[in-house]
Amino acid sequence: MNDPDIPSLFDVTSSSPTSKAARMRLKSTVGLLAGLLFASAGSLKLFSFKPFAEYYERWGQPHWVFYASGAVELIAGVALLVPALRVRAARTLLTAIFLVCWQPWRGDFSFVVAQTISIVMLLSLMWSPPARK
Repeated sequence: MNDPDIPSLFDVTSSSPTSKAARMRLKSTVGLLAGLLFASAGSLKLFSFKPFAEYYERWGQPHWVFYASGAVELIAGVALLVPALRVRAARTLLTAIFLVCWQPWRGDFSFVVAQTISIVMLLSLMWSPPARK
């Protein structure tokens, strides 16, 4: 039931101004949500969320990794709010997630689900970077 007059957000072949505007709004919304998510997670790690530090220790991460990942999340989360920096910030966060956190073989699937959702959000931001002027 495809109506040619109604553009789809997921129709990558469509070049109508309406579908491009809809995709840009969706990307801006995802960027805003991901930026707020990572900036708040980073600030919690740096300033008040000690139970999360125990998670890092339980999986054998050095204590400094907890604070370094918090700083990366805070800085990259703020960078996700700036459209020109989104792709670089998403790459940085994906690297940090894969190197430090995303370890499904550890058996703690509550964290794996949240991290997988974060990965999908970041990949969607990298899918089509904004056109350069």
